[in-house]
Amino acid sequence: MSEHTRRYALTFFGAMLLAASPVVAENRPEHSQIPGPDYGVALTPAVYFVNFLFMYFSNPHNAANMPAYRAPIPPQLATCLLANPEGCRYVDYQQYFNGQDVCSEGKGGDKCRWTLQCEVEPSSQRLAPPEFRNPDQINEPLGITHATKLARKLGIDEEIVLTPEEYQCLIGIPGQRSPDQDTIVECIYDLTNSNGVADIPLSSYGLSLDDPLRPSESRVRSVCAPQAPCLRMNKVLAGPLEQLAAKCDFSDKLDRLFIKTPLLRFGILGDVCQTSSIMSSGGACMAETTRRR
Repeated sequence: MSEHTRRYALTFFGAMLLAASPVVAENRPEHSQIPGPDYGVALTPAVYFVNFLFMYFSNPHNAANMPAYRAPIPPQLATCLLANPEGCRYVDYQQYFNGQDVCSEGKGGDKCRWTLQCEVEPSSQRLAPPEFRNPDQINEPLGITHATKLARKLGIDEEIVLTPEEYQCLIGIPGQRSPDQDTIVECIYDLTNSNGVADIPLSSYGLSLDDPLRPSESRVRSVCAPQAPCLRMNKVLAGPLEQLAAKCDFSDKLDRLFIKTPLLRFGILGDVCQTSSIMSSGGACMAETTRRR
């Protein structure tokens, strides 16, 4: 990695590590507007773009399985997660994943807005997953056509994308993976649990199951909840990813990912959003919104 890129990458990695640091729960701030529902932080624009850029860079088909729409976390579950950041039993809350349409633009004149810490400029906001308009859109994946169009708008071309062989080297072989590779694979799964991919899709909510193979015993949680793979992924980004790139001979592509895309800028913005969300939700990692009166 060039010295110029390395300097900015280290700034980014240092910022991302803050999100993985223990935080002390604070009182949730009061808003001058009407409080809106909570969302999974993975659906906030900057965090979504960081995840998408890494996903498309490594394997476009994984990016195609990211959510095309966002949906608010059911309030009954959000209340439980505030008291139990590491997750609540899925079977106790599965009945509430029924497409509660509380934030669609035009419904009663209301529209949910991110708090200041999670906002991005309007031009980028328009590229982020919109609020679902009908329940059939919940957990629908982007699809490869939409994912490719978004990748181009964010600066990724085919010269940056890993080859199948490079991607296989990145994630390793099942049963032989390092802990860092396990984290990468588990985080990818949590971010792509959309319709047609997971038995219990939760991607539009920014949620995942801690044991998807045993849903009756699994807890549902934010993908950046304490101990969740995508929170541990911050540490992988802070060094092991560069080492894996060198081992797998794609360091030049990793350089170009940082140089040609807004990954660094979205990474810093996403860290502010994620860190504030962790603090305001006592570690549950849910993003607050407000609604116009």
